[in-house]
Amino acid sequence: MERRLLKPGEDWDRLDETFRWSVPEYFNIAEACCDSWARSDPDRVAIIDADEGGPDWTYGALKDASDRLAAVWAGEGLGKGDRVAILLPQSPMVMIAHFAAYKLGAIVVPLFSLFSGDALAYRLSDSGTSVVVTDAAGAGRFGFCFQEPRLLPWRTVLHNVALPLELAGVARAERTAAARALLEIVGLADFERARPHALSGGMQMRVSLAR
Repeated sequence: MERRLLKPGEDWDRLDETFRWSVPEYFNIAEACCDSWARSDPDRVAIIDADEGGPDWTYGALKDASDRLAAVWAGEGLGKGDRVAILLPQSPMVMIAHFAAYKLGAIVVPLFSLFSGDALAYRLSDSGTSVVVTDAAGAGRFGFCFQEPRLLPWRTVLHNVALPLELAGVARAERTAAARALLEIVGLADFERARPHALSGGMQMRVSLAR
């Protein structure tokens, strides 16, 4: 794959006169910036992680990680045209998420940690985002509500409601108290020990709203 736009040593006037952009019919950023490099030079370092103890990432490793993430998303029904929001600090994980989305033909919605709650909500709603990729700090800024309840069947009602706070690193006592208060609001305080399968569809949705 020829990667140079300009050949070294050519006369500038001639280059200026003859240069034309080569625009292919189909182009994928993940293929151009990751997979093509992984095929030709898989052990070449692509990203140097400046964090203490962070590993350097080769093109081969980036391709493998993004392939696996793309496969997981595809298994969940994510595909061409779906929106994937990314709220992460600059790190190799950002590139892995970007490449995985591009491999599926998905559209990335970049988010910034300094966005207000209203700014995040507007972008997620206006874009029709299907997936949000974030870390524990970012997860604390989102609630979990789906068109279907999507409760985890092995967790009790209380633990389902407390899940976002758990992912955000909130202490057990604090998240339990908060989850109980939310269950009180939706009228399900007496069902905190129940599993989702024991609830009606409407009750499951109320648990999802509380979460």
